[in-house]
Amino acid sequence: MKSLELSKGQGFGEGEKMLKGKESMEGEGMLVGVSGIAEPNKFIRFLSPDSEVRERKRRRRFTSGYKLRILEKTDMCSKSGEIGKILRGEGLYFSHLSIWRKQRKEGILQGISSKKRGRKEKGINPLSKELESLRKEKVRLEKELKRSFLIIEAQKKISEIMGISEERE
Repeated sequence: MKSLELSKGQGFGEGEKMLKGKESMEGEGMLVGVSGIAEPNKFIRFLSPDSEVRERKRRRRFTSGYKLRILEKTDMCSKSGEIGKILRGEGLYFSHLSIWRKQRKEGILQGISSKKRGRKEKGINPLSKELESLRKEKVRLEKELKRSFLIIEAQKKISEIMGISEERE
C-alpha cells in the first residue's frame, strides 16, 4: 500500500489518519513515513483506489405549477440582477426559464400536467361491450339448448317404455 506523509499544517480529509507514536493500525500493518518509522503527530494519507460505486443523482422534475410560479416571479422583476437572485435561490439556470417560457407560449404549461411516459393505454373499443353481451347470450342459449335436448331424450325413453309410437297422424 502506498502512503504519503503530510505535515501538521496541511489539511486532511477523507481517507487520512493521524498516527501518534509508533502505533500500528489493525488490518493495515505498520504504517511508516518517509524515514521508515512512524513519526509522532504526522498525518498519513492512504492512497487507494475508490472501489465504491457512487449513486447517480436523480434528474429533477418540476411541476407545471412550480414553473408558472417562477415565471411569474421573473416577469415581475424590473431591476437588473433580480432574476439572477431568484435563479440562485431556487438553484435554477437561465436555460430553464427559456425552455419554460417557450412551453408557456405553446400552451403546454396551462393546467396540463406533464405527459405520461411509457406505453399509451389502449382505447376502449366501442364494440367490445356488445361483443361481451353477445358472448354471454351465446353461453346462455347453449345451456338452454342442451337442457332441451335432455328433455327430448327423456321423452323418447318414456315413450319407448310405455310403447307409444313416435309417429303422429
